[in-house]
Amino acid sequence: MITLENTIETVKIEKYIFRIYKRENESRFPNSPFAVLYEMETPKGKYRKTKVIEHFVFSTMEACEEYVTKKYGNLYKNLKADRIRKEEKREAQKTLKASDFYEVGDIVSNSWGYEQTNVDFAQVVSMTAKTITVRPIAQETEEGSIGHSGMSENVLGIKDAFLNKEDLRLTVRPEGRLSGGKSYAYWSKWDGRPKYSSSYY
Repeated sequence: MITLENTIETVKIEKYIFRIYKRENESRFPNSPFAVLYEMETPKGKYRKTKVIEHFVFSTMEACEEYVTKKYGNLYKNLKADRIRKEEKREAQKTLKASDFYEVGDIVSNSWGYEQTNVDFAQVVSMTAKTITVRPIAQETEEGSIGHSGMSENVLGIKDAFLNKEDLRLTVRPEGRLSGGKSYAYWSKWDGRPKYSSSYY
C-alpha cells in the first residue's frame, strides 16, 4: 500500500505519474525495500482512477532513480525539475509582497495583437499584500516616430490621464511578474521607454 508517509518522490505531468516509495510489507522481496510505480490517470475508469504501467521493486533509492532515468531518458529528470520549480514558485509566492515591486503611481503596460500590435497603459491606484489595482490611462505618440506608411508609431503612457474604463486587479508573482485580466494580456511594469504600436486599415 502506498501512503503519503512512505512516498519518497512523486512526479506528475499531465496524466502520467511516477512514484518512488518505501515498501511497508517486505515479506515478499525482503531485500528490496523500495519500489517504483508508474501510472496513468484514467478518470473515467469504473473501478480505478489510475492504470498501472509499471511497478518494480529495488534494493536502494538510487537504483529506483537509475532505472527510471535509464528507461525513460530525460523524461523523469525533466518532470522532477518541473515539480521542483513549481514548488519553489509556490514558496516564493507565500512570502512575496506586492510592495517589493510596485507602488501607487507606477505605470504598467501590455502589448498584444495578432496582425497588429496594440499597446495599453494603466496606472497603479491601490494595492493589497499580493495584488495591485490599475486604472487605464491615455497614451501619446512619440514625436517623429510615425512610420512612412502611417501605420506604425511609438507610444508613451500619460501619467494621471485616467480613462473612463474599468479598473483591473492584477496578482503580483515572483520577480514582479503580473497575472490576471484577459487571457491575451501580459502586463508588466513600464520602463518609461516608447513602445512600438501598429495598425492595419
